[in-house]
Amino acid sequence: MALYANFEPFEGTVSGSQVIDFPWHRAYRAIIMNDSSTKDLTYNLNGKQATLRPTESVSFGFQVKDLSLAGDGVAYRVWLYG
Repeated sequence: MALYANFEPFEGTVSGSQVIDFPWHRAYRAIIMNDSSTKDLTYNLNGKQATLRPTESVSFGFQVKDLSLAGDGVAYRVWLYG
């Protein structure tokens, strides 16, 4: 089990695009959750774009340098560990 010194949760609703600013240099694990039951959430992670369908989530266990989200009134949660 990995131990992390930092944890930062983000949640809200994205309309258009939004960049998540990391409170420290970079995260070593990220969990992105689409809380919408009807709308897709697009994310761009380290320069690669993908889409989460309604209620899907994804987890990454590598260094995350930047994260941006896009959607049309989509509720989201992002947890960053570092």
